[in-house]
Amino acid sequence: MFTVSPSESEVFAALRSFLLAVLPAGGAQFNGSIAGNVLSVTSMLDGSAPIALGDTILGQDVAYGTYVSAFDGTGSGGAGTYTVSIAQTAGDAADTRVFTTGVEVIQAQDNRVPEPVGSDYVTMTPLRRPRLGTNVDTSADVTFTASIDGNTMTVTEMKAGELAQGSRVFGTGVAAGTLVQAFGSGTGGIGAYLVSPAQQVASEAMAAGTKETMESVQLAIQVDVYGPNSGNFAQIMSTLFRDEYGVSLFAALSPAISPLYADAPRQLALSDGEQQYENRWLVDVELQVDETVIVPQQFADTLKVNVVSAAGS
Repeated sequence: MFTVSPSESEVFAALRSFLLAVLPAGGAQFNGSIAGNVLSVTSMLDGSAPIALGDTILGQDVAYGTYVSAFDGTGSGGAGTYTVSIAQTAGDAADTRVFTTGVEVIQAQDNRVPEPVGSDYVTMTPLRRPRLGTNVDTSADVTFTASIDGNTMTVTEMKAGELAQGSRVFGTGVAAGTLVQAFGSGTGGIGAYLVSPAQQVASEAMAAGTKETMESVQLAIQVDVYGPNSGNFAQIMSTLFRDEYGVSLFAALSPAISPLYADAPRQLALSDGEQQYENRWLVDVELQVDETVIVPQQFADTLKVNVVSAAGS
């Protein structure tokens, strides 16, 4: 089976890493309230990370920009009291709220997945992937001497290139469709490999050449930003995606994934199952993804040149 690299899941992982780098990314989730500059945490939710100094506080009615400014109360990461940067009122002892310290980022269109606990979260949905140019092909020959006994191929000499998992093996008497399933003592060079199907082949010259076919595509992804801070977070994302900051961040994640541009954020409220409107801002981001598919390729060992006489001579 042929595979593509980077895969769609790898592209979404890179975009998620970018979003978590520019938006609050703490992992604490808890019940509590804020009165003045005091955050009172009554209980931590299951699976929550501890609260940390400097964590952004997110939740319904929480002032934008609020963060934990001091550990001078009774809390030390869990239940207790903390000092926050902005005086305000959000909930009370009889009406606690669910607060979080980070924005959850998930891929949309996964069935049976509930909304995140926090009120601020982001979903990503693929839209289209038009081609940007013609294919770029790169060939690589792999030649070696080996024998096959059952499902074990023993390589005794490498002449060119390196074997890889999934390589198709060619040779005289080698069964059609023979693949390197796994590494044994060999990891690309001399050694043993698990191959399929099982067969018997005496030591001979073999090959496992490949051709890499790369297509540049423009992958459009719709990013939906939900919650009371959605407008601010959508603007941060849109601004930094088109900046050198975003380009450098993606380059560190994968050289095959590059940000092109992001559309201006637009507001489109969501009516949920309870017929309540939720704040939502949409940003379409465009990425250049250099996707490569590797296919088997045979090469000639020798060339034989024949002279063909001109007709009538």
